[in-house]
Amino acid sequence: MVQPLSGCVESNLTNELFRFSDGAFIVALQGELSLLMNLDKLILRTNQILTIPPHQILQKLDISPDFNGYVILFRPGFVQDANIFRSHMPYLVAIREYPVLDLSDATKDLVLKFCEFLHEIDRNELVNHVPEIQKGLLASFFNLIAEIYRQIKPDSLVKKEKLSRSNYIFNKFLKLIVEYHTKERSVAFYADKLCITPKYLSTICREVSSKVATDLISTAVIMDAKSKLRSTSMTVQEISLSLNFPNPSFFGRYFKRYTGCSPMQFREKN
Repeated sequence: MVQPLSGCVESNLTNELFRFSDGAFIVALQGELSLLMNLDKLILRTNQILTIPPHQILQKLDISPDFNGYVILFRPGFVQDANIFRSHMPYLVAIREYPVLDLSDATKDLVLKFCEFLHEIDRNELVNHVPEIQKGLLASFFNLIAEIYRQIKPDSLVKKEKLSRSNYIFNKFLKLIVEYHTKERSVAFYADKLCITPKYLSTICREVSSKVATDLISTAVIMDAKSKLRSTSMTVQEISLSLNFPNPSFFGRYFKRYTGCSPMQFREKN
């Protein structure tokens, strides 16, 4: 699916952390969009493209009123196409490491033509029900993006800012939370993974974010629970098990402590 995206319209990005099951390309033609992807801050500016692989944890931070661009959504199964993986594996690694890419005038015009044509196909009743057409065009778009990555010089990639030691440890902690929050909620577990003491980890969290480590862990747990309550048919018991709670009652109390409502009340309201 392709759609125009602006600062004045609702998008698939929200101001709350959530797991985005689909993948997406976001092309910025004007303005600025800032978001977290797997708790890394990314800023998308004019004439840049952002690649979001499937199953990322996202949070929109800000979108300027003048933002204008396109978003191209694709299902996870599409990326698993063997031909795409075989031909572009080296560039898929680069895309994950450097998801934001500057577009030259020439590549911007080509990307824009693809976006406009894909959008037109989406709206055209004569062909929008033929998935092979959209899949073929999307595969061509993947090929285009991979080719852009192949040709650019490494020093022209949009690099992440260098971090202080505290910020570096904090970011590693956040990534560990993303990886392990369904199994572990103990600060000691994460401190051990980082080869530091729980006390030092707590000090770093307060220094960098003004939040305690347990609240950062619980944020990821609650975000995952909300996502499952909103977008799946899993029972509360199944969600409780998936997040490694001893029983649904314990999960319910934990959820209510951070949200003010029970899991079922949240599902009914959302």
